[in-house]
Amino acid sequence: MNNTNDYSYCLCLFYLSLSLLSATLIHPATQKQTEKQAIF
Repeated sequence: MNNTNDYSYCLCLFYLSLSLLSATLIHPATQKQTEKQAIF
């Protein structure tokens, strides 16, 4: 098994989850800035 690939996948998944959580917390307060959020 490739340990580096597994770690990279884990990190990517963690970052994705963090980004999703951040979007969930911040997005309701700034619903009109959907385009800016999508670009970021």
